[in-house]
Amino acid sequence: MAPPHSGPVIKTQSSPGLYWYRVGIRQKKPFTDVLPLSFMKGTISQGVGNPNHGGNPASYALSMATWNDASSGSVSRTVAKAHEKFSSSVQERAQLGADIGEYHQTLSMLTGAAKKIGDVAQAVRKKDFGQLLNALDPRGKKAMNGKKPSWGKAFSDNFLAVHFGWVPLAQDLHDAAHALSEPIKAPKVRSSSSDTFQQRYFYDAGSGYFARDDWDLRVRTKMGADVACTNPALHLASQLGITNPIAIAWELVPFSFVVDWFSNVGQFVGQLDEFAGLSLNRAYTTQSATASGLNVAGNPNWSPPAEAVIWQGMTVERSSGIASVPLVLKPLKLPSPIRAITAVSLMIQQLSR
Repeated sequence: MAPPHSGPVIKTQSSPGLYWYRVGIRQKKPFTDVLPLSFMKGTISQGVGNPNHGGNPASYALSMATWNDASSGSVSRTVAKAHEKFSSSVQERAQLGADIGEYHQTLSMLTGAAKKIGDVAQAVRKKDFGQLLNALDPRGKKAMNGKKPSWGKAFSDNFLAVHFGWVPLAQDLHDAAHALSEPIKAPKVRSSSSDTFQQRYFYDAGSGYFARDDWDLRVRTKMGADVACTNPALHLASQLGITNPIAIAWELVPFSFVVDWFSNVGQFVGQLDEFAGLSLNRAYTTQSATASGLNVAGNPNWSPPAEAVIWQGMTVERSSGIASVPLVLKPLKLPSPIRAITAVSLMIQQLSR
């Protein structure tokens, strides 16, 4: 009996204005397996016949790794984002391990809040306005004694307590409840992410010598799998966030969330156990890139003194399995209101110590 797969099968074509290269695996019907594939193509739509500054279409048939380097990591960012979407589509994940590690801090927050609520209720019952001010803070007795009130510090402390204490704890309890009641959110999971990149380069050496290189790139990553739970106990432990000591340790590092504003360290360390107890069948990762550009060179000794090449490139790469999370830097952008308030609150809190 012949094996169901054969290859690799290599096909290619080369001409003055077109080059493509394809490597794949041949399979027999019913074509149910997800097999690796690589396809790269480069074309030149203008400038093939330039006598001095001609173009080679093979120069624009590039691998995804090359496009990633040329675009400052655009491909890696789409992989990380698609992986994040895929993981969240599979399951809810709590961080009870980190919550346990922060037990004393969380307990202090809860008891402090409970005491404040009790003091406020007692002041209202007694109709004691001064005690009410003191309970609510930041004025209280300091304000009544003529001291400068610390509005900023009180707000920053309360904001950080709510944003990084109450809200995450409530979310983890919610996610833990979902993990117990709904281990897998969807048996067939698909995700995708895309990114764009532009390069605009011009160099003028003077005396009619110059170079121009402009191009636009769009990259996309798609992931998919049929998900089944093979070890419910292990999968539940993973969902509750107690099987990955590295992720727990990272959550307990002071200000680790600030690092995650600019990179994906948390996601990177969290991937070690995210699919524990699960089987990912027919899993695949497909990456694609389409690019087009204009390349112009000028030389006063040429006739004409400038020649242009207009080119296009396309790449598709498919691999079996879900691609691992690369460690990437997130693109710089204006902070959200919550992030801005958090940064200011942290600064006030640290300066007031």
